[in-house]
Amino acid sequence: MKIQDTHSALPLQAAPGAPSVRTREEEDRVTVQRTRALQADIDRAKLSAGADRAAQLRALELALRNGTFRPSPSQLAEKLLQAAELDARLRALFDRD
Repeated sequence: MKIQDTHSALPLQAAPGAPSVRTREEEDRVTVQRTRALQADIDRAKLSAGADRAAQLRALELALRNGTFRPSPSQLAEKLLQAAELDARLRALFDRD
């Protein structure tokens, strides 16, 4: 059987309220404009944090060498408790298996 009339087929249409379908050209589009702006922000943050940390480490080293470093007992206790809590949580996670 040979089909003679091909014009009677109607084009497909999306149902009302259906989400629009992207064309292949829209899906394949890649941009780096936002990435460049974010990278600049990341670089600035790294430089700022690096300079502050380096200055703090130099001050700490100098205080240790001079014998003037006096750690805060409450800060030490807090750090020890945090470390113990973290250890307990990790053990609980691994002991479940």
